[in-house]
Amino acid sequence: MGADTPVVAADLLAMPGACWLVDTASGTRYLVETTPDGARVARLPGGTEDPGREVAVLRRDRAWVPLLAAGQAADGVIDVPGKTAVGHPMILLLDIVRDGLTITLRQTTPVRRISRLSRPI
Repeated sequence: MGADTPVVAADLLAMPGACWLVDTASGTRYLVETTPDGARVARLPGGTEDPGREVAVLRRDRAWVPLLAAGQAADGVIDVPGKTAVGHPMILLLDIVRDGLTITLRQTTPVRRISRLSRPI
């Protein structure tokens, strides 16, 4: 991966050709890539510094999944589509089944870092 540029908040799907790396409090990272044809995300589970907290293992970990929308949860409000911001859980709307009809909503632990990667993955 290329050098990264950290930001405090970003609309992850606004720019075709952009690649983002989002780190969450659980230690899990999300790669987000946009293309003219849509967006996709890969979940990269990681460890946590809290020995009492386990990171869930999900069936499609490390696989690219179509991403329909992204945003955040702040002050009890889900803002999708919208910006993802450090300090708030990220909200992802996924097409895991790949049928264009079944939407999976995933909420992360609070975002710790958002970085725009300098080149695609």
